Amino acid sequence: PCRTSTLICTSGAGIRLDSFVKCSATISLMQIIDFELRGEFIPLDALLKATGLAPSGGFAKGMVSDGKVQVDGQMELRKTCKVRAGQVVSVAAVRVRVLATPSNKNPPFSTF
Repeated sequence: PCRTSTLICTSGAGIRLDSFVKCSATISLMQIIDFELRGEFIPLDALLKATGLAPSGGFAKGMVSDGKVQVDGQMELRKTCKVRAGQVVSVAAVRVRVLATPSNKNPPFSTF
């Protein structure tokens, strides 16, 4: 938050520093990709390739082993970590939200 300050001079007069207030804000341009999961999980390296964040499976595995990938805010070093619906995968300025498809939200049940 930006605040104005008052400087107290030795003469007792207050000088308002409104024109000298500096505001610093961090602007984050985060790209968000929603990925609909078909099935129970997807391996992390396959997710990176499927979303286009990695041009190949080998490149995806390298990204993970180099520590450039986070799952739910934690560095993930397992290349084939099972990523499930509700998790968020981050690479640089890109976040992938893994969503359940409508058929995955309610598991099938038998009426027999």
